[in-house]
Amino acid sequence: MVRRQREPGTVEELAKTIQNRSTIEEIHDNRLDTEFKSAVVATSLARHLCEHIECLPIGAQTRILDTHDYLQMMVPLIDEPPWTRRRKSSKTGNMVWEKLYDNRDWREVAPSDLLQITQCEAQCWLAVFHLTCSNTCRERYALNVFRKELLLRLRKYLNEVVLDQLPVLTDVMRYMDELALMHVPETSTGQGAALLMQQVDTLRESIVKDQDWATVGKQQFDSIFSKYTDAQDEDLRLIAEIYNEDNVGIWLDINSSEQMDLMSMPITLVSLSVQVNNCMVDVYNLSPCDEGTILPAARGDFRRTKMKLHSVAEDAFQFGKKLVLRAVVSVGGFENFKTLSLDSHLSEENENAMQWIQMGRTEEDKLVLQLGFKVSQQTNEHVYELRQAFVSQPV
Repeated sequence: MVRRQREPGTVEELAKTIQNRSTIEEIHDNRLDTEFKSAVVATSLARHLCEHIECLPIGAQTRILDTHDYLQMMVPLIDEPPWTRRRKSSKTGNMVWEKLYDNRDWREVAPSDLLQITQCEAQCWLAVFHLTCSNTCRERYALNVFRKELLLRLRKYLNEVVLDQLPVLTDVMRYMDELALMHVPETSTGQGAALLMQQVDTLRESIVKDQDWATVGKQQFDSIFSKYTDAQDEDLRLIAEIYNEDNVGIWLDINSSEQMDLMSMPITLVSLSVQVNNCMVDVYNLSPCDEGTILPAARGDFRRTKMKLHSVAEDAFQFGKKLVLRAVVSVGGFENFKTLSLDSHLSEENENAMQWIQMGRTEEDKLVLQLGFKVSQQTNEHVYELRQAFVSQPV
């Protein structure tokens, strides 16, 4: 997989290979490409784990430092980086250097810029920094001659150009200099030999233990997947609708003349929830009664729509004087498009009048939800009922 990435051949050779390959070969090539991209992402996740290793449970720390030895795994990724390659240029016929950049595409770089660190390269260096300079790792990581010699292979890459881009590597260079003078045992098992007790998912272990996965896969194919085509699969159809031309055109700025302002699309649903005993509880679903009324304002015209109240429970919810509300707004075909929050109080004065509160601001949220409360007539306590709701949004 790495060889195919580092030695891709010329554009003409790739085009010829693509034209002549079979369906099985095409699937195999796509699988290799997907595995390579997944491995690049896994490197970023590994760096994230190393950065927060002090917060991880002791079982995870043991796997990072002893079982899988992340520090030793980072050395070949820096020594022989799979995200740097040479290939023959289709234009000049000369050998050129290419690097893998943030958006997972290969770009040609000049030989003088090879020391410029990309995001992929920085992930490995930062992982080494956290694993060598963290007190937790230094206390738990058992050095021996093999580990020492492997780590010292990175010392030659710590030059001024690299240190200017990642100043934190100065500590790594100092650690390497100290390690070169340090005497370590020939072999050392260190913390890995200690007794480690940790929680095991017994239910999962009982399910996956001693399973013949080839037989399980064949049974699933024969009983489930062979009976359905892609056209009959409801889940695939739902996923495909997310990426159809209409929805993708909304999210991507492909053509500014066709770009839609989502906030001006009609509101389809507002889910209102309130905090009860430190938990948010859904109490109302609000749906538009009509298409709304266009009203002029100083900042431009806006549409004010009256919302119909649908109580989640059989009885209308009784609100207290203190309100901690959350409204989840769905617009057009997009569910949970925007969330509005409010922490407020209702007044005890003039209890017979409608009290209005506002969630959101037109300047920031481009959306305003107005809620009207009245004192409940069913009790003498200060409890309130939601009577009316309006949504205002720019046109």
